[in-house]
Amino acid sequence: MKKETQYILLFLIFFVLIKIFFFIDFEPRTDQAHQIGWIYKIVNSTHFLGKDVLNEPSKIFYDFQGLIYEIFKPTFFYGNLHANYFHLAPILIASFLTKISSISPIFIFNFLSIISSFFCFYFLIKILMQLYYDEIKKNLIFFILIFFSFCFLNWYGFIFSQLGVHNISSLVILLNFYYYLNLKNLNFINLGAIFALSSLFHQINFIILFVFYTLILIEASINFRQ
Repeated sequence: MKKETQYILLFLIFFVLIKIFFFIDFEPRTDQAHQIGWIYKIVNSTHFLGKDVLNEPSKIFYDFQGLIYEIFKPTFFYGNLHANYFHLAPILIASFLTKISSISPIFIFNFLSIISSFFCFYFLIKILMQLYYDEIKKNLIFFILIFFSFCFLNWYGFIFSQLGVHNISSLVILLNFYYYLNLKNLNFINLGAIFALSSLFHQINFIILFVFYTLILIEASINFRQ
């Protein structure tokens, strides 16, 4: 199984390199154009917070090119919380990497999504191996065929992997699952903090992880009563 897993990982690396070659400078569309524009404004902000804002807080609404203003204007001022507030974390990560590297926001945005797709497959394999190791070992060929079919035949998975924040958010969901599977002890404060942070990657993260952690709480309550 170890050798087969290594072959799969080598394939994933090759798969990601192909996507980087074809899609690293792919021009954004619709929501992605807005998100990259948001990153561009954050990176090119000229000050942290205007001096006038400290004396008159209402002037935050006119503090153009201020870092705080450029972060929170799209988040709260556009009346589009599901597409801005719940995408705040990947926007800030991409903005930080763009700032320290001086690389184009388009390159950073696309690279983050593509490399996240690699780690999505990686952690998916890790989770499946941990949960269904014996079943996969008995049906290894079938598992590999399904895995490769998913990589090659899934239009969404290949063609659009570089567009948007969905790959990054999917990786965060899988990291939550993987973290829970490897928990030694339940710490509800840590889980709550992880849930709150993970929800800032995508609105679907909030929905899926809310259900996930609610079931964990119900299970823990039942075990405690027993």
